[in-house]
Amino acid sequence: DGLGIRDILKEDWENAWSNEGCFGDDEHKIFRYFYKFFSTQSKKSDFRILNVWGKVKSYFQVFEEWYNDIELYHYVGYLVHICPKYENKPIVEYLFDCWAKSSSKKEFIDKLKEIIKNSIELCKDLNKQYEIDGEPKKTTCRPILLLHNVLTILNQNKSLQDSDRYQGYLGTRFPFHLFKKEAYKGGRYGWEVEHIASNAGDCDDNKGILLYLYSAKDYVSDNLRGKIENINREDVKTLNDLRNEVNKELKINWSDEDKNKIWNFTLLDSGTNQQYHNAVFPFKRIFVINKENGIKTEFYIDKENKLVFNEDFKDVAFVPVCTKNVFVKGYTKNPQTLSAWTKEDAADYLRNMEQVLMEYIYPELYKIRVDSRPALNNRIICQIDRAVLNRYIQYITNVKK
Repeated sequence: DGLGIRDILKEDWENAWSNEGCFGDDEHKIFRYFYKFFSTQSKKSDFRILNVWGKVKSYFQVFEEWYNDIELYHYVGYLVHICPKYENKPIVEYLFDCWAKSSSKKEFIDKLKEIIKNSIELCKDLNKQYEIDGEPKKTTCRPILLLHNVLTILNQNKSLQDSDRYQGYLGTRFPFHLFKKEAYKGGRYGWEVEHIASNAGDCDDNKGILLYLYSAKDYVSDNLRGKIENINREDVKTLNDLRNEVNKELKINWSDEDKNKIWNFTLLDSGTNQQYHNAVFPFKRIFVINKENGIKTEFYIDKENKLVFNEDFKDVAFVPVCTKNVFVKGYTKNPQTLSAWTKEDAADYLRNMEQVLMEYIYPELYKIRVDSRPALNNRIICQIDRAVLNRYIQYITNVKK
């Protein structure tokens, strides 16, 4: 039912789902519906039963084709998660209509890409500032962060499949089933848009500042560490002064404008985000690496006002590839430090986004690269100064006009 079978076949069972709770809420509820539906039909309804079953089989064959094609799998999977409905139809029903009307796989893929472009319309400007007096919300850019993850894996697959050395490589896939398991927790959206460089400057309560200071104490000088360990927890001025010292020593000098742009955002499940609160970058890094290795990390101040830090082996959890790359500094060409997320790190991260997402955010430039100048490859484009790139795109737009 995750792909909307009941929506696609709704004309065949009319209002039968008005009391759907009686069929349960597990993976077998569709089977239970059909069992009851078929068992209550008279012999005169054999044709209708065969007709419905024939549709189910044909839809399953389409699902199977979408799943087995690595490109369709990623495009459709992304859209199912980001666009529950499109043009007033459930997304899968809409995609089935497009599939039926398409004369070729290429035509269908072109339609998928068009819908994907529309899905990131509100966040395709990678220089956009969020949370200006609360608007636009940083969650607005959740679609493009997910797309960055999906296309990163898809592009890696294509590169390996095009290589003579890896002919026959079946490819890895973005695990949408794991992503979905984190989708909703306790009424909250399970995947949050998280600040990479800490947003601790917004903390105005003693507890939040104290947690921030404790997260930093293993990454600062002995002198500053001693001050943190012997701090008066009730002295607001001292807490703020120490926070400023930590930021200065770790070279955390992000302005409100810069820290609320996409180069300082990544996808993180709400559980991990809540566990480490507003910690410094290297402390967040521990949480994320531990999470993928199946280690649950706890960090909080208990009822007796004591700091608690525990690590315990639990089930291995899913960390999106781009989130992992951020915290291991996989995008940074020459990392100077692991103690902070610097603007140099952020710039390299942003360049990778521009490269991976180019077809959707700079379509004119992407078309030129593909159709006209094959020598202008990803690596060269990745190194183009952003201001020059923007001027070039504006020039192309004006020429077309």
